[in-house]
Amino acid sequence: MTPERLVHLDFKGAPPKVAYLQAVFPLMRRWGATGLCIEWEDMLPYDGPLRVLRSPYAYSPSDVRAILTAARRARLTVVPLIQTFGHLEYLLKHPAFAHLREQYDDLQNLCPSQPDARPVITDMLDQVLALHPGITTIHIGGDEVRALGKCPLCQPFRLAHGRAALYLKHVTPLLTHLRDRGLRALIWDDMFREWPVPKLRALGKLAEPVVWDYGPDLTWTADPALWTRYARAGIKPWGASAFKGAGGEDISWPWFEERIHNHAAWAAREKPHHLQGVILTGWSRHSHYYPLCETLPATLPSLALSLDVLRAGRFTDAMRRKRFAQLGIGDMPFMHGRFEDIIAIPRGRFPGADVFSLVGKLQGARQLVNNSLHHINTVFPDRNGGRWQPFRVAQVVRDCRLAARVADEVGRAIEAPLRRILFPADVREFMDTKVRALARQARTQARHAAALLRQAR
Repeated sequence: MTPERLVHLDFKGAPPKVAYLQAVFPLMRRWGATGLCIEWEDMLPYDGPLRVLRSPYAYSPSDVRAILTAARRARLTVVPLIQTFGHLEYLLKHPAFAHLREQYDDLQNLCPSQPDARPVITDMLDQVLALHPGITTIHIGGDEVRALGKCPLCQPFRLAHGRAALYLKHVTPLLTHLRDRGLRALIWDDMFREWPVPKLRALGKLAEPVVWDYGPDLTWTADPALWTRYARAGIKPWGASAFKGAGGEDISWPWFEERIHNHAAWAAREKPHHLQGVILTGWSRHSHYYPLCETLPATLPSLALSLDVLRAGRFTDAMRRKRFAQLGIGDMPFMHGRFEDIIAIPRGRFPGADVFSLVGKLQGARQLVNNSLHHINTVFPDRNGGRWQPFRVAQVVRDCRLAARVADEVGRAIEAPLRRILFPADVREFMDTKVRALARQARTQARHAAALLRQAR
C-alpha cells in the first residue's frame, strides 16, 4: 500500500487566491503528493453565530467548491484541519466566545469545562463537513493545549483525574461525533506522547495520532519508548515533517538543507514504524497573532524536493540538481542565505517563480544585514574594549547600503506578483514587515557604522 503524502496548507497566514491554488495542485500531484491537509482557520465561510469568525477575505462557498474541485481534478484527497482545543485564537478573540477561554488573557486554549464549549466546536465541525461533501477524513488539531486544567472550572476534575482524563473528556465526544458520521479523525500527538498504554488505547479507538517533528535529526521523537507505547496500544500513527514554517517565526526563505534533512529522517523512520503516511506541514504563522513565515510560492522548490526525498527514501545531491533544473532555478546549492548565491537565482518555471526569485534576493539582503549585525556586536568599540579596525567597519557600511538598495529594488518589483497570488492585507503585511523593515534596519546599521568611521578620522 502506497503511503499517504498530504501537503499541509496553512491559511492563517497568506492564504493564496483560488486561481493560484488551481495552478499548483496539479504540480503537487506530479511531485508525489496524494492529498492536501487544509487548515482553513478563518478563511471558511462560517454562518450563524460563527459568522463572526470569517476573515474579511474569507473564501465564499463557491470559492471552497472551486478549491475542492481543483483538488479532485488533480487527484488529491482533501483532509480539512480544524483546531478544536488549542490554537483557537480566531474563535476566542471574539467577545461572543471570550467566556470559552481557559484563561482570560490566553486566547489560544479552549476551556473543556465550559458548558458552551462542546456545542460551539461541534457546530464548527458540522459546518466544515457541510462544506466538504464526500470527505472520509478530518484532522481535529488538538496540539499545544498548554493551559489545560488551569482555570477554576477545570481544576477540580484535573486534580481528581489528571490532565490526560481532562483532555479525553473534551476530545472523546467530538471524535465519537465524527465516527458516528462515518469519518476517521487525525489528531496531533504532542499532548499524549507520555501517556500510559491504556489511555493511548482509548484514544486510538477513535483517532489516528500524527507524530510531528520538524528537526533535521528528529530528536524530539527519537525515544524508542514512544513508538513501543503506540505499538502496544494498537496505534498505527502518521508522521509530520515540515517543508516550510519550521525555521523561525519571522522568516521569508526556507532553510533548504534543514528541511531536506528533516524529510530524509522521516523517510528512514517511516517503514520501521509502519507509518500510514506523512503530512508535510507548511506553517504560514506559528499562531494567529504571530508574523508571517514563508509564503507558499517562495517554498514550492522546497516542497518539490521534500516530496522527492520521501518518495525515494533518501536524498542525493543529484536529486537536488535534477529537481532544481526541472523547476528552472539552475544548480542552486544548499545555503543559509549567502548573498552571492541567492542574489543570482534565475526566474524559474512554476507558478509564483517570480516571487521565489525576488524573495531569494531579499533573503540575500537580509543575510548581509545579519552578518553586519554580527560585526557590530563583536568588533565595535563598546563591545571590544575600543579596539577595532576601520576597514571592517567600512565593510559594514558598504554591505548595509547594498542590502538597503536590494530591499528597495525587491520592493518595487515584488508587490505586483504578490497581488496576483495573495489578498491585499497579506501583501501589505509582507511589504511592511519583510521588505520595508529590512530596508530601514539596513540603513540604520549603515548610519551607525558610518558615524564610527567619521569619529576615527
